[in-house]
Amino acid sequence: EQDMGAVYDILVDGTGKAKEIAANTLAEVKQAMKLNYFDDKELILR
Repeated sequence: EQDMGAVYDILVDGTGKAKEIAANTLAEVKQAMKLNYFDDKELILR
């Protein structure tokens, strides 16, 4: 409670790192499941 600013900064930093990791994981999952429609040039050309 004495240094709520530092606690807040730690939470913000951790949240940013978690979002980055989650975005990378989701991109890998979408690629593995072939759900990356906008990256599939052949699908777009059909």
